[in-house]
Amino acid sequence: VWAAAYERERRELSADLIGGGEEGLQKRLTPLKCCVIPDVAEKSFPFSDVLRPPASRPEIEELLLYRAELGTSDAKFIGKKLVLKGDVQLAAVYRSGESVSQTRFELPYSQILDIGELPGDGEPEVTVTLKSVDCRAQEGELEVALEMLAQAAVWERRSAELISDAYCVGRPIDVERSNVRLCTLAERSARREMGRKLCESGIPAKQVLDCAATVSSLDGAPAEGGMEFTAQVNAAVLYLSEDDALCGVEAEIPVACRVEVPEGCECACRCRAVGEATAVPVTGGLEVRFEAEFAWTVTKEEQVACVTDVKPGTVQDTGPRPSVVIRRVEGGEALWDIAKSCGSTVADICSANTLPGEEAEVGTLLLIPARRN
Repeated sequence: VWAAAYERERRELSADLIGGGEEGLQKRLTPLKCCVIPDVAEKSFPFSDVLRPPASRPEIEELLLYRAELGTSDAKFIGKKLVLKGDVQLAAVYRSGESVSQTRFELPYSQILDIGELPGDGEPEVTVTLKSVDCRAQEGELEVALEMLAQAAVWERRSAELISDAYCVGRPIDVERSNVRLCTLAERSARREMGRKLCESGIPAKQVLDCAATVSSLDGAPAEGGMEFTAQVNAAVLYLSEDDALCGVEAEIPVACRVEVPEGCECACRCRAVGEATAVPVTGGLEVRFEAEFAWTVTKEEQVACVTDVKPGTVQDTGPRPSVVIRRVEGGEALWDIAKSCGSTVADICSANTLPGEEAEVGTLLLIPARRN
């Protein structure tokens, strides 16, 4: 069973500072993109139905085994709602007279989840788990009752601006800064890998009644360029022998998946068996085949410096300063750096040098009009 826990956390970015233009307060706004989960929705819901085998199958007299597993699912926003659709695959093995038969049912379901904070272009990550399954034979029919839990985490990419630096050309100020931890990358993907193994059995099989594949554990280890995840899948086969005796065989089958993870990123992965597992009688036992779906999310968190407060600074008498400075742009310098060090503003430098934008090539000679008192 895959379960995820989320805790709401508030992270604040300074996007403005108090100070009029007459005071000469200069603010450096830095654009950034971050990934957030604005909301998580959960909903438990029941599902019940009465089923009859298809006409080609005998009637159910005694239920021997039943197994429910989640099939495909899809979720999309319609208006202000998140609509979830999917199905549950139910396999049943039963007696009818002296014979043993098996059949499968597809049980479709749909649910609507309320999202408290509707994202602009959010991408839902939905998981559905089976909390309980009850199946009973009653007068040739199957009465099925399921309890399911749907969980939706909405990923959203947002654009924001923060104040990364500040200074004042009218008076000295002290600038306080702090680091804000932001998720700057979140990529989700999935891939299916085939699992296959010969399960040895001392009793030859005549007919396979049921084959189930369940992920029992998932481990990850660093690999070149990323991570390698290995799922241990428990495969269980129920079959009839040549003399119509019920027999079973079980095996652990490892399935691996390599995921590319950029340097400095983290990867969270989950795995489940999907589709219908199959088993075929062969010499020496049964050959089991199934598909395992690995779904992962790669994230990157970075510490971003942000101005949190400005306070009046101490006035120091440094003597007279020239009204105009000639300065050559050095490698790695931005106009902001030059303006701050020379007591000017980016706007004044651009105006004095008729620059078309707030950039200047390395080696350019600039006239720097000083404004600081």
